[in-house]
Amino acid sequence: MELSQVAFCDSSGLNAFLRLWKRAKVVGGELVLVDPGPRLAELLIRTGVDAHVRVVDALSALVGVDPQAGPAAPEPEPA
Repeated sequence: MELSQVAFCDSSGLNAFLRLWKRAKVVGGELVLVDPGPRLAELLIRTGVDAHVRVVDALSALVGVDPQAGPAAPEPEPA
């Protein structure tokens, strides 16, 4: 989730991140917060959210991710 334009985040926003993280985990995915800005990054650290949710400074920090490609197609199920 790209966050460079987020200017404010309160407990509701933090709760939303944790709920998204839990949902992603259930289906085998991962929530990654990209470019949260200094204030939000500090909030994520102080509240411990960064211990559960990966936080990176830029999309380029995610190896093998093409920001133009969109979500990956699901693997077909074996017949």
